[in-house]
Amino acid sequence: MDTSLIWNGAAWQWVPIDLSDYGHVEKEYYVSGRAKVYQAVPYSDYQTQVLRSGPYTTRITLRRPKHPLVTLLQDRAPAAALTSVLAARSAVLLTASRAASR
Repeated sequence: MDTSLIWNGAAWQWVPIDLSDYGHVEKEYYVSGRAKVYQAVPYSDYQTQVLRSGPYTTRITLRRPKHPLVTLLQDRAPAAALTSVLAARSAVLLTASRAASR
């Protein structure tokens, strides 16, 4: 288990910020894959060649509202918010019904 702190996390800034005071949370995710290393071909018209490839892992820090629906309702006019909520609910129900029918 990784016990390191979130790089540049709000709680570990020079002046720490408690995101929960603003109704937000912060979470870190890791993304891994393979990447190619390129080199420019000399005297060519921006051509490159692959030198090698290797694994990589990078971090993504996500700061978001703790309760996105509440934020959506606060930030929008009631009719627009209700339309968005109903559309999202319909998409979830449609996905669930398709999964159940398989």
